[in-house]
Amino acid sequence: MARVIFNRQKEAELRRRIGRRIGLEIKRARIQRGLRQVDLGDECGACKARISNLESGKGLLSQKELEIVERVLGIQAATLTTRKTVTPQEFGRAVRKARLRAGITTVTLAALLGIWDSRMTRIESGKRKPRPAEKAAIERLLETKLPEPDAYCHVYPAKRTVGS
Repeated sequence: MARVIFNRQKEAELRRRIGRRIGLEIKRARIQRGLRQVDLGDECGACKARISNLESGKGLLSQKELEIVERVLGIQAATLTTRKTVTPQEFGRAVRKARLRAGITTVTLAALLGIWDSRMTRIESGKRKPRPAEKAAIERLLETKLPEPDAYCHVYPAKRTVGS
């Protein structure tokens, strides 16, 4: 019984991750075309709330909706699901590995990037997602290609309450 529950949980998590990836790609394509959510919704025959839910990964596309979005945005279904994104923790591990290979300390890398060393530490630990300019600068300084961090995975430490 426990194995069945675990497999269902794993399947549900996989669906959520795929939904977030597809949503992120739809959002990128929409912004690239200069469309607002309302405009995309009008062209697809959906309301703004539906587009918002799809972009945030809260809803899954039906086959018919997928075909309409492909036609309107001029993208292929394969590009929606094949882009590799990683969690902030996986991104942080990749940055740390590249930094250590280059023989640079966290403080030195932060200074070269012009950011606080505490921010660099949070990026490496996966508690903070880097800004696009920071990601590009890290890649340039460490001379490596880093994976795309998942835009919808944010990790914040649990807040402690008084008495706990």
